Amino acid sequence: MGKTAVSCQDLQKHYEMGEVIVKALRGATFDVPEGSLVVLLGPSGSGKTTLLNIIGGLDTPTSGTVFVDGQEVSKLVEPELTQYRRGKVGFIFQFFNLVPTLTAEENVALVGELAGNADEAADLLERVGLGERLEYYPAELSGGEQQRVAIARALIKRPYLLLADEPTGNLDYETGLMVLQLIRDVSDESDLTVLMVTHNAAIGQMADIVISLRSGHVEDIRQNESPLPPSELRW
Repeated sequence: MGKTAVSCQDLQKHYEMGEVIVKALRGATFDVPEGSLVVLLGPSGSGKTTLLNIIGGLDTPTSGTVFVDGQEVSKLVEPELTQYRRGKVGFIFQFFNLVPTLTAEENVALVGELAGNADEAADLLERVGLGERLEYYPAELSGGEQQRVAIARALIKRPYLLLADEPTGNLDYETGLMVLQLIRDVSDESDLTVLMVTHNAAIGQMADIVISLRSGHVEDIRQNESPLPPSELRW
């Protein structure tokens, strides 16, 4: 076992909804080895997106600790959290979150400017199979193409950690498989640590590690000795 990329210890997250306290996370504890592709699996309301947001610095825990690449993310406050998100983490969302008035290349380059490598936008879009779509606007792209732009946008930061929240949730089956293959390729080629949230158990078969959540608890952690290629997934 190599270096630990992400370590979560006894993570709790409580939300106040009027007079009711909702416990989204109830003591989540696990480690993620560097360079692995991990699926956070669970039904709606299991706490998986809350967990991803805390690891990504988009939310803070009520208690417990999160370490990413040896840095204690759980004790960071702004502006340190912003620096952490910009420097360490690439995000892929279910609904793409592209800027509609910018072309594919401009969407990727916008994030690249913060990292000082905006000139790599075209090369990255070529890498995700969109070399012929640089000047297209999001509305002119299919859902799968928009998600590939979003992946290129995440990668231009050269992140330490790639976080994907239901990246196939808004795509049809065939397009979803293409996006999953791209995520698998990126993880393998760049030795990039990937955490991917899904409610789809079949997607877990492509992961190196599957962490199952239910009602805010880590229910099971399973290592896949022989992950399936995305092309062999069925649901």
